[in-house]
Order: sequence, then C-alpha cells, then structure tokens
Amino acid sequence: MVLLLDWFCRRVSSYATVRPASPPPMIRMVRGDGKVVWWKGLSSEYVYRSEDGLRAKKYRVDNNRRSTRSTTALVADSSSTCDPPRTKYKLVSVHETSTSVQYHSECLYKQFPEEASRLLVDKMQEPPYGSLFQSIHIPQGRDWIVEAIQHGTLMAVHDGSYQPDLDPAVCSAALAIGCSATGRRDVISMAEKTDEHTASNYRGEALGALLHAALMHVCTQDETSTFQPVRVGCDNMGIVKHARDYKLALPDKQKQADVIRSMRAVIARLPMALNYEHVYAHQDESRGAEDLDDMEQLNVIADRIADNQLMHSVAHGEFVASSFPDEGVRIFCNCKKVTAGAKRSIYKEWGRRISQELMKERGIADAHIFNLIAWDAVEDAMASFSTSFSTFVTKFVSHFGGTKKMLGNWQDTNKSCPSCGQPNEDMSHITQCQEEGRAQMRTESAHVVAQWLIRTWTKN
Repeated sequence: MVLLLDWFCRRVSSYATVRPASPPPMIRMVRGDGKVVWWKGLSSEYVYRSEDGLRAKKYRVDNNRRSTRSTTALVADSSSTCDPPRTKYKLVSVHETSTSVQYHSECLYKQFPEEASRLLVDKMQEPPYGSLFQSIHIPQGRDWIVEAIQHGTLMAVHDGSYQPDLDPAVCSAALAIGCSATGRRDVISMAEKTDEHTASNYRGEALGALLHAALMHVCTQDETSTFQPVRVGCDNMGIVKHARDYKLALPDKQKQADVIRSMRAVIARLPMALNYEHVYAHQDESRGAEDLDDMEQLNVIADRIADNQLMHSVAHGEFVASSFPDEGVRIFCNCKKVTAGAKRSIYKEWGRRISQELMKERGIADAHIFNLIAWDAVEDAMASFSTSFSTFVTKFVSHFGGTKKMLGNWQDTNKSCPSCGQPNEDMSHITQCQEEGRAQMRTESAHVVAQWLIRTWTKN
C-alpha cells in the first residue's frame, strides 16, 4: 500500500493545472514551472517536448540505454522539430537533466470545452471534409455531441432545398442536431453550384446525408469510447434507403451517384450505427410547434435553414467544391463531372462529338450552330416517337435516308430524282424539289405544323 501511494504521489505531483489567458493550441496542463510540457499521442511511440506550444521536439525510446523498472531512457529523434499533434493525447512525466531524459509515467488528458470546440472547427476545415463545412456554426463545441452519442441521446435530421426560379444550378443542404436529454441543438448548412441538369432537390437531400455522416466521423474519429446508435431522420425515402443499405452496390443509372457513393463510404467508417427513419416534411403547416415531436421539430429547422442557406449562397456566391471524400473515382466528360451513371454519360458525350463532326462534315451545322441547338428538347421529342419514326428522323437529319443517291452506293441504279429528274437525289433535294406534287405536299405539311403551333400558343 505504501509503494502504491508513493507511486501515485510521484505521478500526479509533477503537474499543476493552469488556464493561461492566451493558451497555445495543445497545452492546458503544464509543469510547475509553467514552461515545459511533455506529452504523447494515444497510439504514438513518440514523446513530444515543447516550451511554447507551437513547435515540439520529438523523442523515442533509446534502445541502446538500459531502462529501469520505473523509468525508460528517451533519445531525441533524428528529425529536429515538428508541429504538436492535433489529437487527444496523454501528458507524460519525465526526469529531465542536462544529459539525459527518463520517461516516468503518463496520464490521459481531457480537453477543456472551449479547446474542444476550436479543435472541432479546425478538424472540420481540414481534408477530407474541409469543403463541406464552409458555413459552420457550432458554438457549444464537440463535447456535447460526443457525450450525446455515447449516451444514445443524439438526434439528427437533414434536409435539402432547390429553388430553380432563384438559380437552377444551385441546391443546398442543412443538418439540425439535438440532444434529447439536455435539449441542446445546433445546425450546419452548405450550398453547391453545379449546372441546371445536375442540381436538384434530391441532390440537396443527398448532400445533407453526407454532411451528417462527415460530422459524425469528425466527432468520433479520435475517441476510444463505445458509442450508441444515432437516430437520424430525412423526409426523402430514397436517401433513407441508401443510408440503410450502404453496403449494397449502386445501380449503373443511379442519379447523384457521386454524393451517395461518398455518403455511403463515410457511413461505413463510423464506429456506431445510424438508425435512419422517414420524417414527414412540412408538418408545421398543419400542426402547431407544441404538437411536433423532437424529430419533426428538427426537420422544420433543417428545412428553413436549407432555404436560408440557398438564398445566402446565391446572393454572396459562397459554394462548396463538388469534390467529395471517398468517391472512389471521378469521371469528367467535356470538363463536366459525371454525377450519374458513367456508362450513359460517356456514351452521350461520345455521341455528341460524333454528331458534331458529322454535321460539320456534311454542311448541316457548324460547331457554333450545333451548340445552339436545344438538344435536350430534341431528346425529349424523340423519346415520344415510336422507334421506327425516331430511326427515320435520325437518318433524315444525318443524310442517311433512303434517297436515290444513298441507294446508288451499293446498287447499280439511277441516282436521279424520280419526280423531277435532277441527278443525285439527296436529303436536301427532297425538301426542295420543285415537282408539283412534292411542292404541294410540303405546303400541306407546313400548314399542319403552323396549326399545331397556334394550338399550343407558340409565339410567332
């Protein structure tokens, strides 16, 4: 008992707890002289020594010197100085003389709340999640989030927003978190600008799920405690299913696959389970706030924050980069990131280039005119036709139709127009032939088109 008491006294007597006015990043507990501090990481083989808290010298065990039962000899590492480790760490007691350093004992150090809060912000702004946390507000620090996860009282709801009338290329996401035991709440939001074909409300919902998973990973990655499942809500059932089935492969045609793939990879690294549930949206429009449960209230908060973030980002041009952690692979077609099925996007880009070259070669449309064509509208129109008629239109526009000139490429036949006798009947001639019957047919066809335009209220 005497030996145990002596060991305990020697272990704790070397340090005093101080709270300097402007503390360095890693140091809150220092030696009695208030100058030198020794520490080590939770799983590090190195011991660090610092006098100013900004730079540290690294030491390791000296295998060439004899260690005693209570001390271990240390030697300075070959590298000179290094930045202090920005992780949870242990304070170390040493016997330091002018000629030697003897490692004595260590104890786990708990950060003060304000330091934990600042370190959380720093971690959020570092790779790989830095771009996700451009607009961040967590005044109450990280400790309450970690403790809520440990006690199973953390709740989270994320939501997305998309307002094409404001900007069709922008969508936003917001995350509202709360503790059912303490009542604490906080929000995080972000916005992304892509293009009118990529941005959508569904992408905003997926970004919210990624935002939540990234926050959970940042809060737990340096902790050694046991965590309880986190209750997570979302008003989009598709995102709920993707978060639940994060181990399953994505379909080839999956929309917003880049965000969903990243979200699933981050969820797979979490030390606790995420219990996803569907939360009905806009419950505040039909019920009073006092009638809403905790998850429904968080959903209302996330919805409003997402809308506010969207308007703020559009007004100030503040957007996150569209490069997310753990995507696995990023594919770009024509300098545009592929966010859906890679196969379809690659085929579409390849077809666009071939079509542009063909139309330029045949004098149908040069590169400038080609890019002015509303190809999305053409694609929608072609999708409404039968397969045989779509094939006819494609052949007609690309000058591969059944004309005498085309037929003469593989048959020994007269290539002249059967109506007017002009040599080499091609697709352009069919729409310009002056034979009386063909001219009348074109006039009647044009009249039918004009009547359709009038019925659909198309302006002149």
